[in-house]
Amino acid sequence: MPEITPKLPQTLPELLRNQVILRPRHVALRHKRLGIWQEWTWQDLLNQTQRYASALASLGFSADSSLLLLSRPRVEALLLALAVQSLGGTVQPLDPDLTHDELQVLLKGINPKFIFSEGQAEVDQLIESQISPQLILYANSRGLSHYKLPSLLSVDQLLTSYVELPSVQIKPEAFAFVFYGLDSEGSLIHQKLSHQRLINEAKHLIEQTGLTHKEDALAARAFATAGQARYLVAPWLVAGFRLNFPENLATRDNDRRELSPSLVLGTNATFARVAHLAEQKLPTTGTLAYRIYTWAWNQETHNPLAWILTRLIRRVLRENLGFARLRTALLIGEPLAKAHADFYASLGIRIKRLAATGVTQSHPAQTSPVQTLQSELQKNKQQSEPNPSNPLLR
Repeated sequence: MPEITPKLPQTLPELLRNQVILRPRHVALRHKRLGIWQEWTWQDLLNQTQRYASALASLGFSADSSLLLLSRPRVEALLLALAVQSLGGTVQPLDPDLTHDELQVLLKGINPKFIFSEGQAEVDQLIESQISPQLILYANSRGLSHYKLPSLLSVDQLLTSYVELPSVQIKPEAFAFVFYGLDSEGSLIHQKLSHQRLINEAKHLIEQTGLTHKEDALAARAFATAGQARYLVAPWLVAGFRLNFPENLATRDNDRRELSPSLVLGTNATFARVAHLAEQKLPTTGTLAYRIYTWAWNQETHNPLAWILTRLIRRVLRENLGFARLRTALLIGEPLAKAHADFYASLGIRIKRLAATGVTQSHPAQTSPVQTLQSELQKNKQQSEPNPSNPLLR
C-alpha cells in the first residue's frame, strides 16, 4: 500500500492540536500570579480551549462572529482567542493602555458583539462607549459585583454553559486576527491576518533565526499588535516553545530577571527603556569605577586583566537585565538608535530587526556600555515606552 503522508497543520487550532501530539506534557505557557508561576501544558491548553469553545458556541458564537480582546497578557485572553479561532471566528485585539479617547473611537467604530475585558477599568470603558454587545466577559471580578449589566459574565460563569462542539472546517485563508487602529486623521483602519499568512511567516522566521521548542519567550505587552501575532504567537504554536506572561507591566523587569528568557520581542522603545535601566547601574562619569571600566574596555584586546574585567561587566549587566540566557532578540518596526544598538552589541546581544524584506542584524560595537550610554543617552533621555494609537505600524 502507498505510504500516506500526514496532513500538515494549516490553521492555528490545528497547530495547537499538533503540539499536543508532539509534546503533550511539555509546559507551553506560564503566567505569574501573586508571585507564583502558574504552568499549563499543551494538553492543558487544548482541554481548556475546547471548554471555552463549547461555552461560546452555547451562547451563539459562530464562524461569522468575532471576539474583541481588551486585555493585557493573561491565560484567559490567549485561550479564548484560540477557542474563537477553533470555531472559525476572528479575534480583534485592542490595547487597553491606549488613551481614553482612542479607545472610545475604536470601540464605537468596531461596535463588537462579543468582548473579553480584563477587569473593571475595561468594563467601564465599554459602558462609556454606549455600544451594545451581546456578551461581555471579564477575568478580574474586583469592583464588578454591583454591576447589573445583563450581558456581563465572568469567564468562570462562562464555563457553566456548554454544548457539543460543532464540526468546523476552517480554511487556511480564513482570517484569524483583525487589528484596528486610527490613521493620522483619526479614521478607523484595519489589518487582517489569515491563518495561512501567520503560519508561513512563522515558519520563515523560525528558519531565519533558528528558533526551537526549547525557547523561553517573554510576552509583556498585550496581544494588540500585528507584530505580536506574527512574530510571537504564531511562532509559539509552530515551534512549540514556552511562552511566559509577567504578573503585570510593573513587575515585568523583575519577572524577566527571574525568568531569564532566551527569546524577547520588542519595539525600539522597548529596548530603549531596558537600556535606560542599565544606565542606572553604570558608574558615574569621573568616578574611579568609571575610569577602571573605561580602561578595561580600551585595553580589552591587549591586557588579560582587562579582558577578564570586561567579561565580568557583560555578565553582570546581562544578568541584571534578565538577558543572561538570551539567544534571540527580535525588533519590530523602526530601527534602534545608534546608542542603543551599540550598547546591546557591546554586551554581545545582536538585535535582529524584523523588516519587510526579512531579518537584518545589528552591527557589533567597539565601545563599552559605559561610553555608549553615558555619552549619548544622557543627552537624549526618552520617556517610558510610548503607545502609538495605530497598532498596524507597530
